[in-house]
Amino acid sequence: MSVESFILSSAIIGFLAFLGDFIITFIFGYLKEDYSFIEDTMSELGNRKSKFKTIFRMWWIVWGICIITFGIGFGFYYYNPLYEGIILATAILISVFGFGAGIVAGIFPEDSKGEKESISGKIHGIFAGIGFLTLLVVPSILGSISDNIFLAVSVIAQILGVIFFALFMLSKNPKISKSGLWQRLFLLVYYGYLTIYAFFMFINPDMG
Repeated sequence: MSVESFILSSAIIGFLAFLGDFIITFIFGYLKEDYSFIEDTMSELGNRKSKFKTIFRMWWIVWGICIITFGIGFGFYYYNPLYEGIILATAILISVFGFGAGIVAGIFPEDSKGEKESISGKIHGIFAGIGFLTLLVVPSILGSISDNIFLAVSVIAQILGVIFFALFMLSKNPKISKSGLWQRLFLLVYYGYLTIYAFFMFINPDMG
């Protein structure tokens, strides 16, 4: 496979992973009794006692591989000797997101609500958290080498991302709650942001 073909494939894979994450959680969230898209996180759909746990464990592992593939393709396409460190760092951060919030989270499912935290649940939470944190800083890093429209988009994505991430982290407080809502809004912002980069990889894969 040529570099151009890999870049094109990684862009398509990334887009499908971004879109698929919302579609799959919506379908099974609708089918799961007492599941709330506002209050419950995506991890709740694949918790250790969920009847959908096998499906979601497989999905998160596949999804994680897709995100890592996109991260590698991103690195190839946007590589520039002047910004080598920044592009490499971004590709690694995207890949760590896929590894932590995808592969590891799939291997070690979350505990169900109200259940005492297990080793699996602890590992799930730690690595998913690391994955989200690495994704959080991506707009700031890319914004540092962007100009005009891309800089504005990066700034907006970063501001919204920090707000939604903070609300998600504080959602254990009953006065804030709505963990599922803040998580989904955070991902919506960042998936949308990365989709812009995937779009250019798709329409002109030989221009990296």
